Amino acid sequence: MHFAASLVPCAKCGAAPGRLDLHGNDGPCSLIGECPGCGEPLHFHFDCDGDPLDRPHDALELGLAEPSQIIAPHELRAELARLDARITQPPSALAADEWQARCADARRAATAILELCKFGTDGQLEEERDRVLDRLEAFTADAPRVWRLGGKLRLVDEARALMNQVGRKTRPDAASLRRYIAQRGAPMPDADVGAITIGDESRPTIELDVRRGTIDELEAAFARVRRAADRGAFEVKVAGQRLAVTVKLDGKNVRRLTIDFSAGETD
Repeated sequence: MHFAASLVPCAKCGAAPGRLDLHGNDGPCSLIGECPGCGEPLHFHFDCDGDPLDRPHDALELGLAEPSQIIAPHELRAELARLDARITQPPSALAADEWQARCADARRAATAILELCKFGTDGQLEEERDRVLDRLEAFTADAPRVWRLGGKLRLVDEARALMNQVGRKTRPDAASLRRYIAQRGAPMPDADVGAITIGDESRPTIELDVRRGTIDELEAAFARVRRAADRGAFEVKVAGQRLAVTVKLDGKNVRRLTIDFSAGETD
């Protein structure tokens, strides 16, 4: 729903929506907020079948295998074209701040092309999908360079980078997580994440001590599914595989994030 709402500019000033809060969890649901450009109230209404936060889907996708019922193919094509126009240089040519902005564009473009393919594919669209996903993988491969430059990673960037360690047929073990952290480098003093701890060989986990970041931001990054009542335990689906996530909270502020990479494949 948030992706669909983000495609609708403000009728008054033309700005894209900013933060939107979900109201309702079954049947009629609304996303409500204010335009970041002019302050105009924004309301988006949807009919939901069940709780929209409890739909198991891949983190790069918006739903299950069926095509979207609220986003049309031409809207996805237009968004993909808009994002392509913004990503004009390879990741390795970008400074840290620009890299983070364009990486977010590349991730959003991947979502657009994956959702577009659910309406049906042909050879040309499959080539386009591969191009867009390869571009996102290029950003993932270049991430350690940005970290060494001192890029200030947000909690959601850390979470997404960890999810990128999971492939369709592979998941990291403790040794590969240690290699990942070695590439990443030590946490920066002003980054959202402080100390990082990796579990033993029998249970590949990674634990992040968090300085800044909210559960709302984390859920948006993870496309959370199967939530617990206290919002402190849930599963996410990444590249067709399940990850178990636990979060220590202080109100809505995340203090510790633990990801267990041994949960197994999805059904």
